[in-house]
Amino acid sequence: RRERELLARLQGADRVRITAPAGTDVTLTVTGRTFVSDLRATPEYGVNLPCGEVYCAPVEDGADGIVVADGPIGTDGSPPAPVRIGVQRGRVTHVVCEDETWQARIRALMDADATSDVICELGIGLNPAARLVGRMLEDEKALRTCHVAFGSNEGMPGGRNRSTMHMDYLVHRPTITAVHPGGREVAVLADGDLVEA
Repeated sequence: RRERELLARLQGADRVRITAPAGTDVTLTVTGRTFVSDLRATPEYGVNLPCGEVYCAPVEDGADGIVVADGPIGTDGSPPAPVRIGVQRGRVTHVVCEDETWQARIRALMDADATSDVICELGIGLNPAARLVGRMLEDEKALRTCHVAFGSNEGMPGGRNRSTMHMDYLVHRPTITAVHPGGREVAVLADGDLVEA
């Protein structure tokens, strides 16, 4: 049910705005990009386990704002302090973290190649049984989370960015609004919860 409702609210949107208590406030252009889910594994199409997300490849030069990762980052686990990532026209402009080691680590990931700092994914967790354990593979599927990734998205519908890197950054308790053609706004999540229709 959550998958169907999320897809119905997101399909055909031009933009998606994400805000969150830790400071995330970013708008992603998704015009012409298809939202899909990972709930139907087949022999031809495998998925990570646990499954439980709706995701898309945003337009690569259409993201502006701030992403504050206050959960796991890729396979590195959770940082000791939130990581603030500035994004303009789809590319990272700056990375700030109170922990200098983590700040340097994230900056190095963004500099891995010429396109590793390009926005490449928006994912929304919808699995009620997934736990928050501090590891991306499970946390990104949990209810009341979303994640934004930078780097490669060629394996996603419409994705055009080629990179050696794909790194996810988790955001807790997102509020998400989809803006459809003509400016019609559709509430998707409020403080991490699906907005009841």
